[in-house]
Parts: sequence; C-alpha cells; structure tokens
Amino acid sequence: MSNESEKQYEDDRERQLEEIRRRAEEAELKRLDEEERVQRKNAEPPPSIEEPLTPPEVSPPPPPRSSPPVFTQPEEVDIQPHELLQEAQQFYQHERYDKALELVEKVLEIYPGLGQASKLHEDILRASRLADAVRKEEARHQATQLEPLPPPPAQPVSSPELSESDFWGPTRVPSGTDTMVPGVQEAGPAKPPPLLDRIVARLSRVRIPIKPILIASAVLVAAVVTYIVVDNLINAVVPPQHVLLLLPASPASADETERLLADGLTEDFIQTIGRAPDLRVIAPMSAFNSQTLSMRPQQLARGLKAGFVLTWDIQTVGERLTCSAALLDTLEDAPLWKASFESSPTDLSSRRLELVRQVVEAMRVRLPSVDNPLAAGTQPAAIQSYGLYLQARGLARSSLPNALPRAKELLQQVVQTDSSWGEGWAALGWVAMLAMEQNPDAPRAEAVSALAFIQRAIARGARFAETFRVWGMIETFNADYPKAIERYENAVNLCPGDAEAQQRLALVLTLRGEKEEALRAASAAVQWDPLNPDAITIRGLVQQFQGDFPGAEQSYMRAKQVAGEGAERAADLYIDVLVYLQRANDALHAATDMAARRREDPRSHYRLGRVSQIAGQPIQEWQNVLKQTLKLITQRLRTSPDDPEMLVLQALTYTRLGQFKDALEADGRALRAAPQNLDVLYGTAQMYALHRDQKQAAAFLGQAVDRRYDLARVVDMDFFNVRADEDFLRAVTR
Repeated sequence: MSNESEKQYEDDRERQLEEIRRRAEEAELKRLDEEERVQRKNAEPPPSIEEPLTPPEVSPPPPPRSSPPVFTQPEEVDIQPHELLQEAQQFYQHERYDKALELVEKVLEIYPGLGQASKLHEDILRASRLADAVRKEEARHQATQLEPLPPPPAQPVSSPELSESDFWGPTRVPSGTDTMVPGVQEAGPAKPPPLLDRIVARLSRVRIPIKPILIASAVLVAAVVTYIVVDNLINAVVPPQHVLLLLPASPASADETERLLADGLTEDFIQTIGRAPDLRVIAPMSAFNSQTLSMRPQQLARGLKAGFVLTWDIQTVGERLTCSAALLDTLEDAPLWKASFESSPTDLSSRRLELVRQVVEAMRVRLPSVDNPLAAGTQPAAIQSYGLYLQARGLARSSLPNALPRAKELLQQVVQTDSSWGEGWAALGWVAMLAMEQNPDAPRAEAVSALAFIQRAIARGARFAETFRVWGMIETFNADYPKAIERYENAVNLCPGDAEAQQRLALVLTLRGEKEEALRAASAAVQWDPLNPDAITIRGLVQQFQGDFPGAEQSYMRAKQVAGEGAERAADLYIDVLVYLQRANDALHAATDMAARRREDPRSHYRLGRVSQIAGQPIQEWQNVLKQTLKLITQRLRTSPDDPEMLVLQALTYTRLGQFKDALEADGRALRAAPQNLDVLYGTAQMYALHRDQKQAAAFLGQAVDRRYDLARVVDMDFFNVRADEDFLRAVTR
C-alpha cells in the first residue's frame, strides 16, 4: 500500500509542476500580447479566469472482497458455527474487524481444525493490517502533501489568428504621427519575466519527434525479442557445447563386483572431469537414471541440454579390466575420440587423469596452465587400493542391503593401504556423513570423526568440490550454518556442476531466510541434475516455503514424472499444494488414489481425512476416514506399543476429531518413549498448531529444527494456522 501511495503522490506532484510550466508559458504569451495591445488598435480580448489548482484526493481503497467459503465446519448443538461465521463475515464486509475476529476466534476455540474459520481468520487479520497501513499512509501523505497553487490573475486570451506581429514583432509607431488610439495610454518598457519562466517558455516550444522515437523503440524491442527467441531455439536444437553427459559404464556380466566397479568408475570419472573449468557434467544420479530411457545417446544428451555424450563399456577378466570408450558430438554420428585399453585397477588409477585430459581436449576445452586441477602431479602415481575405492563408491549410490556400512569398511581399507591419497579420505568422510543422515539418533562423535577425515584429505592436497561439500554437511550437522554456507559455496566455486552441493546449499539458505539465493541454488541443482527427483522436489520445497504454490506444483509434478511409482514424498507434497491453490477436488482425488494404493498405511489415510475435512466433505465422511486411520494405527501399536511415530500420528488424528484429551495422552506417551525423536518433535508441534497453541507449537518446532532441519515437515499443512506467526517464523529460520 505504501508503494501505491508514493506513486500517487509523485503523480500529483508531476501534474502540479506541469501546471506551473503551463502558466509560465501563458504569462510569456500574456506579456507579448500586452505589448501588442498597447501598440495596436481595437485589440481588447476578454479576460479569462483560471480555476484554482487543487490536488486530487486520494480515495481510500475499497474493502476487500469476501471470497466464497471453501471449507465446511463440524456441526455443534449449543453453538452454530455457520451462523457465527456468517455474522463474522458481515462484520468483516462492513470493516468491523475487531468484532469479526472475536466471533471467528470463538468458533476456533471449539473447532481448531476448521478450514473455513482458519481462512476467514487469516483474511480478517490481513484486512485489519491493511486498513491500519492505509490510515497511516493517508496521514503521512496529508502531512507531506504539496500546498495548492494560488489562482492565476485574469489574463487576456490571445487571438487564434496569426498576425504580422507574430512573425516580425510588435509594430513600432513613429513619433509625431496621428495614429494614436483615443483612450489608450502609451505603455512604458515591459518588465521581463523571471528567468525560470523564460526557460520554461523556451523549453515548452521544443518539438519532440514522437513518431521516429516510437518507431525506433519498436524496432529495438523487436530485435531483442527476436534474439531471445532465436537463442532459445538454438539452445533447444543445438545444446551448449561444453556440457557432457557421461553414460554409465555397461558391464559385460551381471556379477555384483563388476557392476560396482562400473558404477564406481562412472561416478569417479564424472567427479574428475567436472573439475575442468568452463566444463559442466550431468550429475551422477541423472546419468544413472538415464538408463531407464530408451533413446539414442545423442538424442538423450540433447534432451538433457548436453553437447557431448561419452559411452563406454567395461569387462573384468580376473584382475584385469578391459575398457572401450567413445566421445560423440550430439550433432554428428562419427566419434570425436575413441580409446580401448586393458589394465589392472592400479594401472588405471595412474592413467585416469590422462584419459580425462584427452576427453576434455577433444571437446576443445582449454585447461589453465597454472593451477590445473587435471595436472599429472595432483595425485600419487599409482593407487594400490583403487579397485576397492571404486567398489565403495558404487555401494554408496546403490540400494543394496547394508550398502553404507560395507562401503565404509572398504574405504577404511583404502586409507590404510594408501594413506597419502586425499581422495580416499574425502570419500570416507562422505560415506560417514551419509550414514549419519540415515540414522537420526547417530552420536555426534561420528561427525567429529568425519571432520578428521576431511582435514586429512585437505592436508593431502584433495581440495576438490567433494571435500568441501562433505565439510559443509558436517557444519550443517553441527548447526554452524554460516560456515556451512561458506563450505558449500567453496564446493560450487570449484565445480559449479556439483548438483549435490547446490541442493544442500539451497536448504541451508532457506533456513537462513535468504530466499532468492536459495531458489537460485535449487534451480542450478535441477539444471545439472535434471533426472534426479530429489533435486526437483527440493526446488519445489523452496518454492512452496516462499509461497510460490504454482511453481511448487510444477516441480512436484515433474518429480513424479521422473521418479514414477517411487515419488511418494513428491506425491504427498503435491496434494498439500493443491489445497493451498484452492483446488480441493483435485487434492481429494489425488489423496483418495494414494490411500487406495496404500491400503495399510495410516499416514495416507490421515492425509485423506484432513483433505476431506478441509475440502468441505460431509462431516460423517471425513470422520469415517479418520476413524479408519485410528484402526490402522491400533493394529501397528499391537505389534509395537511404544512406536513413537504411530503414537504421535494417533495424537494428530484425535486432534482432527476434536478429542483433545486423548490427543494429549497419546502425545505424552510418544514423548516419554522417544523425547528426542524427530517424528515426535515435529508431530507434537503439528498437534499444538492444530490446537492454535502458538507458543507450544513454536517451542517443539524449534527443538526439531535444532536437531535436524526438514523442510518437508516445516511446510506441512498442519502448520497452516500458525505459519504467519512470528514465533513460527523464528523457529524455522536461523
């Protein structure tokens, strides 16, 4: 509202200045006409009186329109919520906000999860704040408003016909002639107008060539639009040159060791090639996910906006590796570079930098002569445990049972065998932090060990993107967010295509409240990891947290398309966004479909119940869904009576049904069973948010965020009632 008032004020000021210029010009014309009138005969034009200039009044904005209610409320015997809400709506429309708030809060005390009352409460608060801002702005505007100009004196109206004096000046009457007009006294010398009036009068006579300017502007705009369209078409048909898609190595057999070697070699080469300046490599996750697409390599690379694609296969015979590779341009069929070789893993470790340099040079990418990250002296000559290192990297990305513990054991053998190799220490720290993220109850001593691994990696010269990315993970775990941002930015500066570092940077920036930078980092992660549903979902979370619900909807839809049946988190978030977009029927349809596919999952039924409640379904219908949720929870609790996740979900379900005493009892059991459990802390905060107990909700939410920041839980729909509260915002930002 302040920006609109400032604009109105500037417009009023401009109009008054324009009026001053016009009057200055009229005063000059008046002076000329006065001289002509004195010297000419029968020239007495009638005067005209100008209206005094008054500044236009700033009309107050109209009251906000009342939107049709979307949600329904439970029926009550003593107090009819519909009548109270209708009466509150009438007070709201008549701008009696205090009375309207009193009625709505009375309804919410009895029905804390009622969607229509919550929405009306938020609208009334917003309108009240807006009205206060309008009153303050009007008072400030009136205090600084320009005083109206005084009315100009009566002035003659000049003749529309041009006379001889308009070209040659006023006619001078020779002295001693008889041509004087009776009754008119001879005027003395005219007083020149003020300097400002003369300047304004001269400037007002300047003619601006409007038509040529408009034509030139149109041509310029057309040229800019044409350039943008052509550039987009070129990028769509001919992708940027220095972007590489390195397809996973194809093993010759289904042996697990050979498969792990191929996957580890693929990821290691992606990490190594990505160190070259001015070169971007599609991230490993998208490279592995591209195997599910039945497309030619060049076509697949163009779809990912890559200009080159590297294909290769690998075969193991005993201790020997046989490898053949080919680099292709996406616009040509003939390979730009080919290589076939046979070696042991130890020999391959010493040859890999040479192979990477050959690939980079074939792409016509210049490497720096100073501080070349691909120089021959950046690693030991031969790494005896390189084969174990490749298997460990393959395990870290796989879904095999006990993959991370097995990878950690292999990497511990690597650093014992080749203790001077920094990349082995960095990989060990990376696997240690991945294991900690999967185990929320992991002791903090694990983070101390991971930091020691990273410090040894840096001391041994491994100042690469992965090293600083893992360092950022450690600082995030230690809640030192400024240092975490610094480490992630170090990783991005060394390798802008490190999509994992960009993802993690986006989450920490969101926690710090740096919205634009967070969205920029999340978008960069999707750009270099376009087939990774986790990267796309993180971008959607950042958009949803910032209130960009249409953008979040598009991101979640894209994540669902990429992940297929495995996009459970994106599907859950997609339903919440549909509710925020007031597309209740679409949200209800999606939630119903999810509950049908997950018949034994109480979380899916709880989500369906709350969507049905908010969407305005009949009370008996959504209550039946929530009661079915309680039955499924009870079945789980028979097997594990102290399951904290089921207990806190039971508390949320009781809250939705209005059984507050039972909800508090179930939540108390969950807190006694696991007081530091993330599900319990976030779930307890959601329960108090539904109760509209903002203090308790913010307190438990702050504890949960301190333990581990989970943006998907922060944007959960159960926090709708408190998301604008200052305590809530302080709890979710650091």
